[in-house]
Amino acid sequence: MKGLSTRHMKCTGVWPSGTAYVQLDNVIVPKSNLIGDINKGFSYIMYNFNHERWQFACQGLGTAKKIVRIFINYVNNNKLNNNIYIKKIIKEMFNILLKLQSYLDLISYQFNVLDPKIALKNLGVPCALVKVIASKSVEKLIELSRYIIRSIEED
Repeated sequence: MKGLSTRHMKCTGVWPSGTAYVQLDNVIVPKSNLIGDINKGFSYIMYNFNHERWQFACQGLGTAKKIVRIFINYVNNNKLNNNIYIKKIIKEMFNILLKLQSYLDLISYQFNVLDPKIALKNLGVPCALVKVIASKSVEKLIELSRYIIRSIEED
C-alpha cells in the first residue's frame, strides 16, 4: 500500500518476535478496509492497550506472590522466622502485594461495572499506572529477597 512502511524492532530478549515499527505517511485506506470511524484508528489502538496492561499487571501480581512464597519458604526452612529484621521485610513484602492487589481489584471492578465505551475511555491512565506498579513491585520484591538471602548465606 502506498505510504505504508515497516521495519523490524529490536526487542530486548525477544529477537524472533514479529514486533515492527509501522509508519503511515498519507495512506489512503479503501472503504472496504476501514474499521470503525474515520480518523479514530489511534484511539482504537490505545483502547486495546488497557486490557494488555491490565493482563500484564495480573501476571505481575502472580509473580510477586510466588516471590513472597519462595522467600517465606526459605525463611522457614532456615529457621529464621524469629528474626525481627526478617519479620519487618516480610511485612514490607505483604504491603507491596496488598497495594498491587487492591489497585488491580479496583480496575477489574471498573471494567465489569462501567459501560464498555466509558471503561475504555477512562481506564487508560489507571491501567498504565497499575502496569508500572506491578513491574516496580516485582523488582522491589526480588531486591528484598536477594539482599536477605545473600546476607544470610555470606555469614
